[in-house]
Amino acid sequence: MISDAVGRYSLDALGLSVTDFVQLGSTLRVGASGRAIAAHLPSDMISSIAEEALPAAAGPGALQSADFRASLETVRQTGYAVGSGEMPGWAEVAAPVLYGDAIYGAVSVLMPAPLMPQDLQVPVAATMAAARKIESGGTATTPIPWWDSGRCAG
Repeated sequence: MISDAVGRYSLDALGLSVTDFVQLGSTLRVGASGRAIAAHLPSDMISSIAEEALPAAAGPGALQSADFRASLETVRQTGYAVGSGEMPGWAEVAAPVLYGDAIYGAVSVLMPAPLMPQDLQVPVAATMAAARKIESGGTATTPIPWWDSGRCAG
């Protein structure tokens, strides 16, 4: 139950084992951060990623191969990716970190789905700003106004 996890967010309390979390986080096939990176890779690498089977622990929001491929153009156009339920019970916003045309990684906000705001405008803007700050060699120190520190204090 999410209410049991407030302030702790233990994976077990959120219905995800450590093994599942590591498995899902180690592939570009699942999650907004994976798509933020994959969108900027060469087409042969994208094909390899899209052909991977979805991990057994993937949630109902994980994209099938054709949808995964189609989503990458949207990521390239918008500059960010959004995922919901790809990791069961979690939501994510991610933005690529680029140096010229080279992808170096992604910045993401991953949190229990019920805590992610319905209006993603602010988390998307903050995530993209953090990625741009890293790209420019700066530091991201922008406060996150949509994060209720009272509910999330650990």
